[in-house]
This record gives sequence, structure tokens and C-alpha cells, in this order.
Amino acid sequence: MSFSTKIVHGGTGWRVAGGANGGYGPYFVLVSSGPQLASADLNLLPGNSLVAGFGFSIINQTILGSAPPQYFNLPITIVDNQWYKITTEIMSTGYNITIRGPNNVNANVFVLSAPFQSYVNTSWGSPTLVDGTFGFGPFIDQIAYYKNVSVVDANSTALYNNALTTDEVYAEYSVQTNPRAVCIDGAKRDRMVWIGDFVHTARMIATSTGRFDFIQSMIDFEFEWQFLDGPAAGLVAIQAPMGAGPQYKESYYPSEYNEDDYFIFFLVTIGDYFALTGDTALLGQHWNDTKFLVDTLTKRYIGSSGLLTNGNWFTAQGTDSATAPTALFAIALNQLVHVANALNDSATASSYITLSQELNAAINSHLWSPSLGAYSLSVPWAGDTSILATAFTIRAGIADTTKATTGILKLSDLFYQIGYKDSTRVSNGAYTQLSPNVQGFLLESLFLAHTKLDVPAAVVTPIIKTLVEVFWPKMVKQNQFYTGASWEYLYPDGSPGIGIFTSLNHPWGGAPTYVLTDYVLGLRRDFNATTQAYNWVMDPAWDIVNLLGLTSAQGKVPLLGGGYIEASWSAVTANGELSATRINATVTGAEGVEVLVKRQK
Repeated sequence: MSFSTKIVHGGTGWRVAGGANGGYGPYFVLVSSGPQLASADLNLLPGNSLVAGFGFSIINQTILGSAPPQYFNLPITIVDNQWYKITTEIMSTGYNITIRGPNNVNANVFVLSAPFQSYVNTSWGSPTLVDGTFGFGPFIDQIAYYKNVSVVDANSTALYNNALTTDEVYAEYSVQTNPRAVCIDGAKRDRMVWIGDFVHTARMIATSTGRFDFIQSMIDFEFEWQFLDGPAAGLVAIQAPMGAGPQYKESYYPSEYNEDDYFIFFLVTIGDYFALTGDTALLGQHWNDTKFLVDTLTKRYIGSSGLLTNGNWFTAQGTDSATAPTALFAIALNQLVHVANALNDSATASSYITLSQELNAAINSHLWSPSLGAYSLSVPWAGDTSILATAFTIRAGIADTTKATTGILKLSDLFYQIGYKDSTRVSNGAYTQLSPNVQGFLLESLFLAHTKLDVPAAVVTPIIKTLVEVFWPKMVKQNQFYTGASWEYLYPDGSPGIGIFTSLNHPWGGAPTYVLTDYVLGLRRDFNATTQAYNWVMDPAWDIVNLLGLTSAQGKVPLLGGGYIEASWSAVTANGELSATRINATVTGAEGVEVLVKRQK
């Protein structure tokens, strides 16, 4: 591969034999002779040198491993604002690099690949040191131009030529202006559109800012990335790169399509959006696409046992035939039934009801553990349970009152210092990661267990109290870590949960935004079985509210198309209990919006 580059400041960089997912693989940084910024690390980036690394970067970032860099002093002086032609030849033992400056003054460097061998990671990059793709990008605080890229094979056959002077380059190299209002998480670190994380974000948006265009754009965006044929037919991207063009999606398969329960989370988001808005116009446009995805997941992953198999399941810690992803699929189907009926597609609604019932039966047959008093994490790990095994079976309506009650009581086995571990397989220690994402699903399921299954408030409230009075406050009451946003993970001492690498601006950690609005303020959309429609209700979970010691709440929720509903309640106590006869509720909203106000039972 050859290209021309001009350093504007600091240096320039490029990759070969890298993976499509973040370019994991060999990374070369050419550092100019200066001057450098005062903040530059001259030990990491010595002037007038070539730095050769492998991995995501030339520095090791906790869970994003990178090999120790190799350093090469150069016999020529590399200056800013001068064009250089660089050629990189991939060889069996390393990478032969030629740097050609003005007047044909050259520098040759051979980088041995053997030190990189132990860092090869097929989950992120190429399975070998000699295969993969290429890309360009200077290191932090460096600026450079690139042009005239040429790639040839060992027989000198041209594989790629691009002057890099047309607008199409932006989409090809994932640096175009966002064509849609997409959401990312971990904005400083992640430049990926994670559709699974968005399942929390969508409901937070609908409850807080009312920017429904973000949710709509995400739905449009995902279906632009859906494969219509081939081995990935029906699938959408689970982590499309921000700024990339969907016309290049083949280049990102399978690396950006390999977190299989994230496909299901996307279906849940579609169902959530309909529940929040009743927007059949948008979802009607994508209904065939939605059914295509459901059909693909059904054929790919439902095994002979009726459980989801042969996938990469984030919600089950990678194990197979697991409760959480199977129950998650049932949640999605239950919601899509209402979309199908609203679109007058009764045949699809009927088939989704049947499929959900089959998933329900499979989970109760294979994964309910009387000895645990909870749903097992998975068939292979039948002696373990997890937060999501309990939370998702409650939301899906798979757990009855007894199973939900004992499963919630079993959560005590997962408590560690300030919050709840993902599963009983997670060990206790200073670096145990506690997930606001997972505990957000738990928080909602506890309210659902009480309001839908009549699990006693005395069973669920102690856990709710721990979550909202101990766990989440760690993100807002510690000045040394406070960012004004929710986090990706916490450690048991309340500090950021992957060290300095943890995203402290991660929407997947903000579930209380909508859960407390739904069940403490009590303003939410509920499905009415009689009218077969979603309606606004104001119905706080009074028994839980009482045990939490709350005597008032107020807030407002935005509406699709503008306007909002503002609601509040207040109460006085008599002998330590809320007085049912003295609860006052007020609701104001946009014209024509009806809210059913329910009083204490």
C-alpha cells in the first residue's frame, strides 16, 4: 500500500492488515521533528521517529489491549507541511516501510511482526498478521492530510486506487457528517451506534427531552443497515460506526453484527416507541423490515428445545440456551403484537402470540429451578441465576407471582457492597463490575412485579430503596467523579467501574429517569385490554411509594408532536401511612390528551 501524506501538526498515522471493527491490528505513527504540543508525551511519541504498535492504539487501555510499541529513529528529518510518500509492504515476518521525502530522500524501516503475535484477537481484528483492511488516522492531537492511495497484491495486480479527493471518501472512511440524528454512548470513547444500549436511551428521551426525532432517526438508521440477502439477510447493525455509509455494510459484517441479543433489543425499542407514541406511520414504513428481522432471528436462533441457541448473548454472559435472551425475545414479540394489530396485520399478531407462548413454555420447562427458587442463568449453568433472568421473565409475563417473588428474594445472593452483580457466576472483589444497565432493567421489573403480579411491596421495596438511595447516588454525590451523566459501570467502592476507561457519559445507565416517572410520579402509557390501545394513566405504585417514605412527586412528560403532560401528587400521612382520602393529583396537558387518574387502592 502506498499513499501521500502531509503533516500539519505532530505526525501522521496509518494501518494495514487491520480489522473492520475499529481497525484492530498494526498501527504506524510517523512523528515529525517538531515542534510538538506542550501536552505531548515525548516518551510515547519521540520526535522524528516511527512508532509501530498493534491493537487499538499504541497505548494499552485496560480492556482495549495494545502491544508495547516498537520505536525506530529515522535517518531523515520529518517536517510539517511537506508531502511524503509512504509505502508499506506486508511480508511474512513483518512490515517493510519506505518513507520518501523531497528530492527522493528515503528512509527504510522493517517492523518485525513476531512481537505482535500474542495480541492477535479474532473478536476484534484479523486472525493473522498479514490479512485485513487498511485505514488512515494520526494519533491524538496530530493533524495530517492524505491522498493518492494505491494497493496492489503480491503479483502487482491493482486492488484499490483512490485519490481521496471526492466527497464519497467521507462515507467510505467513516468520517462523513451524520446523515441522521443518531445516538452514541460514551461520546468521548465510543464512536459507534450501539443499538442495544439505546433500549434505555429511547425511553429516557421520551420521558425527558421529548426529542422523538432521535428515536425515529435511529429506527430509520438501523433499517438502512439491514441486509436484504446473503448470509446476514434480515440482520441490522448492532454497532454501526458513526459517520460510515450503509452502502459499505458488507465490509462491516460480521464484526458489527455479532452481539445477537442486541437485535432483539432493537425490536424492543420499536415496541417501546409504539407504546409511547402510537406512531403507525413510521412503523408502517418499516413493518416488512421488522418482520424480516423477527423471521431471521427465529430461524437462526430458536433451537429444538424452544430456547435461543447458537448465539453470542451479552445478556447471558456468553452462555447458550439461556433465560435472559429467550425472555427478551418474548418481551419484543409481546410488544410487536400490538404494532401488528394497529397495522391490521392479524396474521402476524397471531403468529407472534404463539411464538411468545412457546418461548414462555420452554423457559418454564427447562430453566425454572425449584432448588434455586429462581430461573437458571442457562441450561449449561443451571446452578446459577442472574438479574436479567429474573427481570426479563417478569416483564415478559413468563414468571407467575410465586416465581417472581422467590426470584426477587434470591437477588440477595447477588448483592455486593453497593449494588447487584449480573449473576452468581461473577466473583466478589475490588474490581467486580456493577452494571447500571442491568440494574436499570431490574428496577423496572420490581415495579412491574408489584403492579402486574401482585408481589408484595414489602418484597420489592428494599431492593428499590438500595438502588435509588445507594447505588445510583454514587454517580452524583462524589465530586471527584461527577459528570452530570450516568456511567457505564461502577466498582463496589462506588468508583468508575473499568478504571479510567469507563464511560462516565453512558445513557444505558439512566433507567431511573423513566422508571421513577412511570411508577413514582405514576405518569405513563399503559395498554388497555378493553380498548386494545395504549392510554395515558396517572397511577403511582402507592404501596411502594409509602414504603419509600415519599409524600409528593411532580414532573412533566413531553408528547410526540409538541406539548407535554404535567402532573403532581401530594399527600399527608396519618400514623405513618399515606391517607387515601387526602391524595391530590393534578394533570395538565396538550389539548385533546386524556389521562386516566387512578387513586390509591
